[in-house]
Amino acid sequence: MAATSIEKPTPFAEWMKTKALFDDAATATETQVTDGPEPGLRYACGKSSAGWCFYIAMTSDEEPVFWEVYRGWLNRHQGAHHHVAVVNSRKPPNCGTPDTPVCEGLIGPTAQLALDPTASHGVHAA
Repeated sequence: MAATSIEKPTPFAEWMKTKALFDDAATATETQVTDGPEPGLRYACGKSSAGWCFYIAMTSDEEPVFWEVYRGWLNRHQGAHHHVAVVNSRKPPNCGTPDTPVCEGLIGPTAQLALDPTASHGVHAA
């Protein structure tokens, strides 16, 4: 369920219990995966037109599982929908809150990237 803000990231093990990403009715989504403040820590943030949907803390080793779940969701919700996913090396300020800036790496509102689960550290999967 989308929210106006998500202040703290959900630990990966807790997120794995539900694997919740976006509401099924979401027709446009933006997903960012970025580095955290510590080596090997990654954050995944997701937003739809309804608001913030998830904010997950995970390790680099757990990230491929996140992308697997994301691809599964995406395969069930493609159609005429618009979904953007960006992999960055920097954590945007206030990730998961209403103050998170729009990611500069986005290539357009209707872009859909083929995801490489090993892409990180500023590499865009293409």
